[in-house]
Formats: sequence, structure tokens, C-alpha cells
Amino acid sequence: MTLLLAVTTVSAQDRLAAIPSPEGSGHDGASTVVLFFSDTCPHCHNEIRWIGRIQSDFPEIEFVQYEVDEREIRANQEYFAAVMDAFDSQPIGWPRTVIGDRVFIGFVPRDGELVFNEEYAGWIGYQNQLYQAIADLATD
Repeated sequence: MTLLLAVTTVSAQDRLAAIPSPEGSGHDGASTVVLFFSDTCPHCHNEIRWIGRIQSDFPEIEFVQYEVDEREIRANQEYFAAVMDAFDSQPIGWPRTVIGDRVFIGFVPRDGELVFNEEYAGWIGYQNQLYQAIADLATD
């Protein structure tokens, strides 16, 4: 007896599109950068300012942000948990940035190597790595 095992790969585009955002539709993972942040987190605000500076480099990319630490914003928290689950990443810690098929944890305003943090199940958010991931997304 021969057993055939089919392996399917779900693209980032499909994963994000399948999860209804708080606005009611999914985001296109092939052209959207999703940032989850806390209003009380200085690292989050540093990344928000950084995105504001580099956003014009990528006019074809949509940048969306969701505040997730306020209890009143239940829809954002649920979306955050669903996205982290879809990307097999831990739903803790901010900022969290979804770019293509990667989830980045934190924001480091300097360059660094591409490093995966096992505890958070996310890539360390060095600014050069975030920028490169966005550039890769723009050219795909």
C-alpha cells in the first residue's frame, strides 16, 4: 500500500487574508505590513516614528497599525491573537510586526543580524531587518 502525503504551504497573503481584521476584511499579506503596538511602549512609538520616515520608500505597501494593550479594544486583541496563531508566534510582547511570512518582535533602532527569538517565536526587530523584509515584500 502506498501512502501519499500532500504538503500544502499557506502563503502569508492567504493567512492574513483569511483572518477578518477589526475593519471586517483580511489584509493582503503580499502588500501589507501589520504593526501591533502598545500606547505605553516606548519601543512601539520608536517603530511608529521609524515607519513614518520610511513609508514613502514603499508606496505600493499598505501600513496598518493596531493598538492591542487597551482592554476596550477587544477586536484588536482578538485580531492580534488570531494573526499570531496563524503565524505560529506567541501572542505576547510588543511591538509585533508582520511582514510577508515573518513576525518580528520588538524594535531595535540599529542594524543587526537576522535572529530568531525562540521564546516569542519571532524575529528580532532590528531596523535593517525590518527594512529588508519590507523591501522584499515590495519586490515580490
